[in-house]
Amino acid sequence: RCHVIKNPIESLTPTPSSVPSDRPLHVACIGRVNHLKGTDVFLDAVARMNRRGVRISMFGPLDGRESFTQDCLQRAENLGVRHAALAPKHVWDDAPDVLVVPSRSEVQPFVLLEAAARGVPAVCSDVGDCADMVAGSDHVWGRVVPRERPGALAHAIEDIITRDLEELGQAAHRYAAEHHAPERF
Repeated sequence: RCHVIKNPIESLTPTPSSVPSDRPLHVACIGRVNHLKGTDVFLDAVARMNRRGVRISMFGPLDGRESFTQDCLQRAENLGVRHAALAPKHVWDDAPDVLVVPSRSEVQPFVLLEAAARGVPAVCSDVGDCADMVAGSDHVWGRVVPRERPGALAHAIEDIITRDLEELGQAAHRYAAEHHAPERF
């Protein structure tokens, strides 16, 4: 017999999911800037999107692969995507309204749990446990797309920002509380 032990996370106060009309919707990719995390896929998706009324950010440390990292940072600048290499405890200071996790490979990304605990809907690639986390049999709080498909990622981001983010955020928060609360383990 095999049992999957999920990562626990404290239930946090949800981030308000209704976007005030006085600011643009904030979509962010949080993770190390590298090939495995799909930073280039995210930037390819952003290039295809209608970004009117949307602020796009990338948060995460830089990887050691100098040419890939520099290429991503240059592309981000050209697209008007803000990047900040923040320490993990500060990543959520500028909480996004939608999280994007375009990874090529994952197991159970903690950033998705952090988003769920804060009530932030997500768009992620179908790798590791991501699909079950975001759109499982008893919950849906985001969109899942095939990995390395920037067109599908762009479409999913554009689609989710037209949805009821407050409702999706509440579903995300419920998911974290019901599936990953520390007292369950």
